[in-house]
Amino acid sequence: LGQFLRFTEGAEPALAHLRAAVDAAERLGDDELAGRALGAHALVHFNSGRGADREGLERALALEATLPSGDLVATPFLVHELVWSGDAERAREALARWDAWARGLGHPGAMDAAWCHALLEWRHGDWDTAAAAASTAIALAEQFGREAGTITSWPAAVIAAHRGDEEVARVLAGRGLAAPALPPVAKGGFEWVLGFLRLARDDARGALEHLERAERIIARLGILEPALLWFMPDLLDALVAAGEADRAEETLTPFARRARDLDRPWAIAIAARTEALLRAVRGDLDGALSAFEGALAEHERALDRFQRARTLLALGTTQRRAKQRRAARETLEQAVAEL
Repeated sequence: LGQFLRFTEGAEPALAHLRAAVDAAERLGDDELAGRALGAHALVHFNSGRGADREGLERALALEATLPSGDLVATPFLVHELVWSGDAERAREALARWDAWARGLGHPGAMDAAWCHALLEWRHGDWDTAAAAASTAIALAEQFGREAGTITSWPAAVIAAHRGDEEVARVLAGRGLAAPALPPVAKGGFEWVLGFLRLARDDARGALEHLERAERIIARLGILEPALLWFMPDLLDALVAAGEADRAEETLTPFARRARDLDRPWAIAIAARTEALLRAVRGDLDGALSAFEGALAEHERALDRFQRARTLLALGTTQRRAKQRRAARETLEQAVAEL
């Protein structure tokens, strides 16, 4: 019930049921069930913006290691946290272990591992590997008799949109949104893809129609972990481009605070870039240039080449406004080379 509610009513009611599940499983003395409940609780704890539930996840992994069946009851929850917190190397190690176990048993977990792998490599800039993993997730879903046109195809839509394959991205997003019984989180994801495509064509107002829908869905589900707010860079950029500086600042403030509190380099970089854009809009070009430098320092930790290129593009544009033409040219050349 806790796992179900996180997709429908949100994190808080889900956590209440997951705490009850942990207590019940531990009273029963069922290590496998306790490991699954602890792992699920750690996942929703992370998603809700509370940071890592290290104690709970470590207990889940310790129980997993003792199971005679060898089932990986906690590793998938560890993978989720590592992927989105940006710990790429540990995520790849855990993913390889999960994938090998699932494939060895012909288990549907192989599909889920490929799905997570696609999103990890997308954010970290290896889009060829990401696209291959996204295709594998869809193929495995079909082999296991599952619906592949909904959340399973979301990474493929995301990657197609970022690679500029607009037609494929639109088809996948449209098919996903038309699917029956679509989970709200999947609807938010596909709305974001359509908003991203509009923003890429400099249609900030059209982008906001989709991006604000995505934001409302994710907020309603209580997902406050900044690294999981994948739509936020586009929402903030669209608000600034549409002349909605005050709304952009209102959206930015809690996002930036939580990003700093949880030390999420990806989100800190996005927040710093938006701060720079807002300063530039308000005529403080020196302050904007300083904020851009802070954003680029965080990008070095985050290793998201696409977002770094966007920051360089915005910096180069601001340097031109500040009459720093040579610096602007060099920065814009960097932005192009990044991709």
